[in-house]
Amino acid sequence: MPHNSHYQDSSSHKDKETQVDPVVAFVKDQWELYEQHWAGKMSDLERYYEQWFGGPVKRDEDWQSDFNKKLTWQAVSTLVSRIHSALFPTSAPIEKDVTEVVDDVTAIVSKSIVGHWFKIGRFSMEFLKGVKSAGIYGTGLFEDDWFVRKEIIHEKVEEQIPDFRQMVGEEGQIVFDDDGNVKVTQVGTRPIKKTQERLSVVEDRYRVRKANIFAWRVHPNKISDDDDLPAIKQEFITFNELVERQAESKKYGFDSFEKMDEIRKDTFKVNEKDASRLQKDGSFKDKKNPRIEVLHFWGNYSESNDKPKPMWLMVVNRKFKIKAIDNPFWHQKPPLFHIVWKEDEKPSYYGIGIAQEGEAAEKRANTTVNIRIDERKKNMKGGGWYNANDKKIKKSQLKANVPGLMRACSDVNAASRPDIPIPSRPDDYKEEEIAVNDHREITGATTSILPTADARQQHDTL
Repeated sequence: MPHNSHYQDSSSHKDKETQVDPVVAFVKDQWELYEQHWAGKMSDLERYYEQWFGGPVKRDEDWQSDFNKKLTWQAVSTLVSRIHSALFPTSAPIEKDVTEVVDDVTAIVSKSIVGHWFKIGRFSMEFLKGVKSAGIYGTGLFEDDWFVRKEIIHEKVEEQIPDFRQMVGEEGQIVFDDDGNVKVTQVGTRPIKKTQERLSVVEDRYRVRKANIFAWRVHPNKISDDDDLPAIKQEFITFNELVERQAESKKYGFDSFEKMDEIRKDTFKVNEKDASRLQKDGSFKDKKNPRIEVLHFWGNYSESNDKPKPMWLMVVNRKFKIKAIDNPFWHQKPPLFHIVWKEDEKPSYYGIGIAQEGEAAEKRANTTVNIRIDERKKNMKGGGWYNANDKKIKKSQLKANVPGLMRACSDVNAASRPDIPIPSRPDDYKEEEIAVNDHREITGATTSILPTADARQQHDTL
């Protein structure tokens, strides 16, 4: 396996081999193995992103038009909104039909409770993000877990305190002691309310979030989310964020992260290409709070010669092990599942998306449009021939084509001759229309499912 020189440190390879932790070596080797296998796929996904985003079309010359019709953007917007509105017609996609013999009020209350937790968990929004990702790349990734949030809450508690009353004599006068202080006596207890702080669970629910498709690398043989093959997640965070995660982890009873002092002093150069994949605006650097790389390995591993078991391994900067614990989830699988836009006929973890389906048709439509624009550029600022023997002609003026500019020459009829480009024909406009319709038919974003022009007839999600 080729060694990734980007992650080399100043220590010699021999010293590194003697000092490296077995967990670190295992996770690092697995990541590089998966990364090497999926390198071509990640490059394709980056190309699909650029195609969806609608960047300039690549042309042979700088002067040529690079207009992009953004057909992939249009198709994704149309199809995703329709699919999402069909799957989530309401905030909670359930009806109040029940099987038990209960009254209508109970059924409505039950539906409202489910709808409430759908809103709290933002299932509809996260699924919309994942469907859009599947539409672009062919695959949408989700991370799911059981979310428990503990916070310090302030609550009113009632306590009983002694109830003292002043003493009075037989005639109702106040009784004083020898020092002149009013004498008091306890007549019982009385309740008071005071504010008390305590750590309490404020959220305890299932959570699902859309995951970055560039952050995860699955085992090359992984086909289903239900198998036992591992997956690794890569993320870039700052050291302060790692400290916050440690505090959060300790709040739930986990041990502190290991080697935090060494991590704080470690010098690590982040791979900017990987960082830009995970966050578009991820180039920000803070010298006082540098970024670090964290690899999360979810899969079978054995720290000794025992039988491998599902574990969660965390490695920082490919040098430090900060966590190696048993998989905390009851399903003993990585907290990862996926959906595909269209399943490949050959078994694969990744599916086929709109960008891949309509790539050829979109290139054809863009080429047709840009050729027409190039023709107009030639008509406005075209090239040609000029009489080089005419000393009055200034070559610098031949490149300017603006109204009102008069040029000197000896003979107007023999001074220059422009190129006359082939004019566009009605068939050229028809070719663009055919290419656009071909893209819609290939991807499924046909006119029949495009949003209606009447806003009153559009679905709320559009």
